[in-house]
Amino acid sequence: MKTREGTVTTATEARARFWRGLGVLGVVVASVLVGRGGRPGGSPGASPTPLPSSISCRAVEVHDGDTLTCASSERALTVRVSTIDAPELDQRYGPGAREATQKLVIGKTLELTNLDQDGYGRLLATVTLPDSSDLAEQLAARGLAWWYYEYSASATAIESAERAARTAHRGLWADPSPVAPWAWRHRSSPSPAPTASPSAATPSPEVAPSAAPSIPR
Repeated sequence: MKTREGTVTTATEARARFWRGLGVLGVVVASVLVGRGGRPGGSPGASPTPLPSSISCRAVEVHDGDTLTCASSERALTVRVSTIDAPELDQRYGPGAREATQKLVIGKTLELTNLDQDGYGRLLATVTLPDSSDLAEQLAARGLAWWYYEYSASATAIESAERAARTAHRGLWADPSPVAPWAWRHRSSPSPAPTASPSAATPSPEVAPSAAPSIPR
């Protein structure tokens, strides 16, 4: 092909320029992802901060059944209880799940372990109550939370607690066709819903058993 300056560019040279340009683009994209910490919702330019092995804090607010605010000696933390997914507030058992969590944690000193951080900046944690019981297990046993199998397949205690609640028809398991919170969120979200837990009752039509997980809210 002939350029404006009269030089000739072969097809081979054109292809080489194309692949060089594509390589530069890849470097730019990789740099952006590293700057965001490699997570959706990360802050540009933020460097990952190592998490401690545990945190002691006092629960001051409960947002829903599986999300609370905890005040540590340094700052307020938004904590997402790991291994479970509680009903959304606009679901039938959502307000009840929040009320149960409020009674269990408000004003009490909690121990947070197995720490991680999600793409929303929340602290994912196993939450231990002052009596040494596990908050997630307490909620699952009362039928006020689902075992979040997609993110915690090894949490056998939560699986057992959910199974016992389901067998006894406690909480949300009194409903003949309970809708998992991830399926409920999927109704208004373009992202697919995660697989239902193996111990759950026959899933309602809204649950997509083979779909990829959504981020827990």
